[in-house]
Amino acid sequence: MTNIDPVDLTQRLIRCPSVTPEEGGAQKLLQSLLKEAGFETFRADRGEVSNLVARWEYIPGSELYLVWTQSTTENEDPEKELFSSLTSNLF
Repeated sequence: MTNIDPVDLTQRLIRCPSVTPEEGGAQKLLQSLLKEAGFETFRADRGEVSNLVARWEYIPGSELYLVWTQSTTENEDPEKELFSSLTSNLF
């Protein structure tokens, strides 16, 4: 698996202008890194909202899915509801 510097990745993601519906390259960056790390990836775009789904089969028959959905608007504060949205969107 590829070593990823979390500080470098965070800086690269912050530089992506990503206000919905524009993803500013953030999903392409993550998709590339996840592919390098052994994930199968695909886009599941719904209208103007882009979604990235990544699947990793860590042992045969056992899979992990990661989903990135781009749904922030210029009128929202993405940090305001971060933790409450994380707890309500985990399954």
